[in-house]
Amino acid sequence: MLAGCAAIVGSLAGCAGLRSEPTTDSTARTTTRTAATPGTSAASSADPLRVHVTDESFRQIATVAASWNVNPGPEEYPHPSDFGADTEMHAADHFAARRGLEPTDERGRPPFPVVVGTADASDNAWMLGEGRADLAGTGLEPTSAEALGVADVDEFVPHVVAKGGRQVVVSREVHEAGVTALTPAEIRDIYAGRVENWREVGGPDREIFLALGAEATPNRLFQRRFLDGPETGVDERFGRVEQRLRAVREHDGGLTDVDVEYWRSKRSADERDGLGPLDALVDGERVAPPALRYPSVYGVPLFTRGEPTAPERAFLDALLSAYGQRVFEAHYGLLPATGR
Repeated sequence: MLAGCAAIVGSLAGCAGLRSEPTTDSTARTTTRTAATPGTSAASSADPLRVHVTDESFRQIATVAASWNVNPGPEEYPHPSDFGADTEMHAADHFAARRGLEPTDERGRPPFPVVVGTADASDNAWMLGEGRADLAGTGLEPTSAEALGVADVDEFVPHVVAKGGRQVVVSREVHEAGVTALTPAEIRDIYAGRVENWREVGGPDREIFLALGAEATPNRLFQRRFLDGPETGVDERFGRVEQRLRAVREHDGGLTDVDVEYWRSKRSADERDGLGPLDALVDGERVAPPALRYPSVYGVPLFTRGEPTAPERAFLDALLSAYGQRVFEAHYGLLPATGR
């Protein structure tokens, strides 16, 4: 889809993740990966916009950054005009000019280059706090400075650029028996093993069969944002999502969860047969993904330190444009922040 604009992944000297405490031989850091576009490193005299994200969104944001650095003209693809933007300017020029920045009107020379690196959430937060990153992704909104290893997160301003999360699904027999929505507390009780029969939540008299993935699932974000403890009610684990969904189909009391993006994609069309999505009852209102009120759906933000500068706003505009959101939709794992 984005021929000629794929990100090249390498290493960037000086961008190793560091915390605020002194670094010693025993506190080795993980070197970040970076993405850039050939021919742009010296093509612009402007300072680069430094973006550091987690692996969750690296591929998508690096793809948009690569297109930005190419600064394709209106006759090229991808270009904002291909996705509804009324402009004849070069792509990066279009977004920069909207924020009062000078366009270059030159392919391969954006108003400023964008460099994207990836590290873990706490490293990215530290780099933002120390002025070593302009935009940083921590995977979720930070809840405490201590948890992220930074002095203060009060100045961090979130800008949601995508959505992620999990869709809870049940077997057809459970769904057709009337269990189409539960409260978040009821769903948590099933995962914790406190509820073991569907009749306890208004369903049929059937034992609940909780099928999950490998030991690393549910992922840490799902556990942190939704579950209130370990998933002790699990009955069986499977290595592949297709195996897990098949097991739920074959048990008349089955339940599992999958990526929202996967559940909504054409890739899962065959696996969806024989299953039903479980909505959530939040404050008496029925909520379904990808709405952010669904308890296991979350926004994927990039943070600025304080209100964003003009270059930061310009690149955020590119990510939130029809073109940028199309990139999030094209790559597996995340959903666009807008629409749907």
